[in-house]
Amino acid sequence: MTINETADKLGQGDITKQRTLLDAASRRVIRCVKKPLEENNLEFVALSYRWGELHETHIDTGVGYTASITSFALDDFYRLCEMMTVESDTMHIDYVWVDAICVDQSPAKRKATIYQMSNIYDRATYILAVPIFM
Repeated sequence: MTINETADKLGQGDITKQRTLLDAASRRVIRCVKKPLEENNLEFVALSYRWGELHETHIDTGVGYTASITSFALDDFYRLCEMMTVESDTMHIDYVWVDAICVDQSPAKRKATIYQMSNIYDRATYILAVPIFM
């Protein structure tokens, strides 16, 4: 659930204001894209979830870093995304933001994103709290 476009391709805004989102239409493929939070009509679901201790899974985001996921199994994440595509409130939304995938974990970039967490959640069309991925 990510869209992969670089800031150069977008040609919009300051790269420090762009956030990586997942494309919900990609069906069991993680594709990342950078989008400015201020973009008009940008709709996305922000996922909030309980941190877990699973075997580490690495995902190439396609936007310059590899995500390391230990909080949920990818199959569970894909199933959740599929459910969002048929749920009446979320079926029209193309993007998802989930920190485990969308936050570059390099120290400087991670810190910059942490400072923007309030803005990310404020701009989300919906915040979906998932108590535990099953």
